[in-house]
Amino acid sequence: MKEIQYYLKDIDESQFAVFPENFVEGKEVAVFAKMNVASNNDGTSLKCDSRLELKQDDNMFIVSEIACKFAVTKESWEDVDEKKKMLPSGFIRHLTSIAIGTQRGIIIARTKESSIHKFILPPIDLTKVVKDDFVREISQN
Repeated sequence: MKEIQYYLKDIDESQFAVFPENFVEGKEVAVFAKMNVASNNDGTSLKCDSRLELKQDDNMFIVSEIACKFAVTKESWEDVDEKKKMLPSGFIRHLTSIAIGTQRGIIIARTKESSIHKFILPPIDLTKVVKDDFVREISQN
């Protein structure tokens, strides 16, 4: 396996809302996570979208949506066949881990002055979320 060369180039926060009136300290929290990974046509950029909804008894107390954008060298992609390139699932889990960690920090920073500040987003087992390699079609220009 070749070394994957990449760096984090941008973080966009598209949504953040907090509803402290819906949070009860010590009560069980349900975490709903949605992750999506996409690349541009030439494969030099990857975007990892992450949406988190934190609820207690169906009452949302935090919603957060971010996009982490990564630059990836063309040489880092592996050939699947003449029309497809691939990045392994382990690398994609690493990128989603960066996105979740970023989101965890945003939640801590944005709730500092509220009762929700004592809540820390628990670890998320990304092996259950990201199972497949990321494959993209090569555009024929």
